[in-house]
Amino acid sequence: KTDFDLCRQDLAEGYRAADAEVLSTGRRMTDIEEEMIVSGVRVPVSTTKVPVLGEGGKPVGLIGLGVDISGRKRAEEAQRLATVGQLAAGVAHEFNNIMASMMLRAEFAQRRGDLLDYQKLAALVVQGAARGRQICQGLTTFAEPHKPHPQPTDIGEALDHALSVASSELTSAGVRVACNYRDGGWRVNG
Repeated sequence: KTDFDLCRQDLAEGYRAADAEVLSTGRRMTDIEEEMIVSGVRVPVSTTKVPVLGEGGKPVGLIGLGVDISGRKRAEEAQRLATVGQLAAGVAHEFNNIMASMMLRAEFAQRRGDLLDYQKLAALVVQGAARGRQICQGLTTFAEPHKPHPQPTDIGEALDHALSVASSELTSAGVRVACNYRDGGWRVNG
C-alpha cells in the first residue's frame, strides 16, 4: 500500500514531498513533526527519514521511522495551560489588590462622611485605574505577536517596564529594587 492508501491526501502529499527531498539530496531529515492517522485517530509523530545509498553513493531508497509524540504534545499543552493559569492568577491578584484598596478607602469615607476622605478616595480610584490600565497594556503588549525589527533600545526603559509589571510581587516579597541606571543612557541594538 502507498501513503495515499493509508492517509488523507494532504498528509500523503507532504510525506511524499519529504521523501522526494531525501532521495534527491541524499541528506537525512530528522525531527519532522507530522501527523499520522492510526485506526482513524490523528497521532502526532516525530519522523526521521534516512536515505539508503546504493553503488556510487546515490540514494536508492529511504528508511523512515516515526515515533509517537502524543505524550510530549500533551505535556506541552499542559505546560502552556499552566502558564496561562499562572498569568491569569497574577492578573487577578493585581486587580484584587487595586479593588481592595479602593473598597477600604470607600468604606472609610462612607463612615466618616468627610469631604477630604472622598477626595482621597477619588485620588485612589484614579491611581488604581491608572495601574489597571498599565497592567492591561502590559498584557496586550505581551500577547501581541511582534515581528522582530532590531532597533536601538534604551535598556533603562525596558527595565522600568519590567519592574512596573512586577512591582507588587516584589513589594509583597519584601524586595526593594534600587535603580541607578537612569542617567546612563544605555542603548543596545536589539
